[in-house]
Amino acid sequence: MLKILWPALWVATLFATPPHQIKTITHGHEPDQPAQTLVFTEELRIGPDSGGDEYIWYGNVLQIEADAAGNFYIVDSGNDRIAVFDKQGKFVRQIGGRGEGPDEFYALVYFHIFKDGHAVAFQQQNFRTSYTHYNDKLEFQKLEKVHNEGRLISAVDFSEDGKWIAGYVTYFDGTAETRKREVFAADTKPRIAIGDFPLQRFDVSRMQDKKYWLSFLSARLSWYAKGKRGFIAFDRDNHCYTAVGERYEITCYNADLQQTMVIERNYKPLVQGEAEIEIAVQEYKEDMMNQLPASVHEMFDDAFYRKVVETAGYGARKMPVNGLTTMEDGKLLVWHDYNRKSRVSRVDIFNPQGAYLGWFEHPNNGFKHMVFKNGLAYTLETTEDGDIQAVRYRYELKPASS
Repeated sequence: MLKILWPALWVATLFATPPHQIKTITHGHEPDQPAQTLVFTEELRIGPDSGGDEYIWYGNVLQIEADAAGNFYIVDSGNDRIAVFDKQGKFVRQIGGRGEGPDEFYALVYFHIFKDGHAVAFQQQNFRTSYTHYNDKLEFQKLEKVHNEGRLISAVDFSEDGKWIAGYVTYFDGTAETRKREVFAADTKPRIAIGDFPLQRFDVSRMQDKKYWLSFLSARLSWYAKGKRGFIAFDRDNHCYTAVGERYEITCYNADLQQTMVIERNYKPLVQGEAEIEIAVQEYKEDMMNQLPASVHEMFDDAFYRKVVETAGYGARKMPVNGLTTMEDGKLLVWHDYNRKSRVSRVDIFNPQGAYLGWFEHPNNGFKHMVFKNGLAYTLETTEDGDIQAVRYRYELKPASS
């Protein structure tokens, strides 16, 4: 019997499907072919000087989104609202507003319009998280509360078919916490997890202990300072891309979250001077002043925040990856560098097959918020005076030498 089966099994292996192949593409400092760049031409810019309060947006979270008709939407977390503008930049209406009722927001942080026109908003405050769903006319449908059992979901993003959700997830176990960047479905079971980082929970009995605050805050900031922060992006075909700040290594997945490719690029070390570090300290201080209870504000001066940043390990070395974004045609954009002094971002361009095409620069910290829809780029930019402006660009991929 064995003599009969053995040849059959041997022959079957000749025609069996080979194991799933994952290719790694490693690039040098420059593209293999003549370099290309994205050239942006401004079409529209609106901001505080364009009208009333509906043109003033602020808060810890700001975002821009657009629909197929060319209307665009500003997530204004400071006012817990979504401001809607037509393609000429004229204010149309407001979605939501601060409150606890249907179609109101208590802590708005995200809004996404899907291909078919329906939309979702996400709220997160302390341990309260929820999704607000809208139909293709952007009419309120339902409020879906998330039950956080031993974990907290924040800073989400959706795949275009709505099947996958990417979010920061913090797990709680006694006095310890673990923060990750995950991709999960409606069942919240993680399919991808990156950037695993352990943290200690705050001891409220030490609220007035300045040394404890230094240790606590620097430990949390080190997640960012040491490049442990994870980044996830979806393209229009629901492919997924992941990276961690400390390594120039992008992992690519298909729409079923099967790994397909790894993109690497050798790069010259990125460094920053004292001026950039000092700006980072002031940005961190401002962020903490918005988050920490007022009762502890007087405990912390500029020297304290500088010490937090230094203790966290934030210094001259920059991380090679600061974010990921995709374009409508499937190109992947890797946010490689940001100069805090000039507020200019450098962004690398890859085609869907993983080829390194070139790079471009963008001013006013505008790449951080950039989305590509309708053949256009929409973003939020910060002026030197600190005003937030919404900008729409035409763009074109051109030879870098032109």
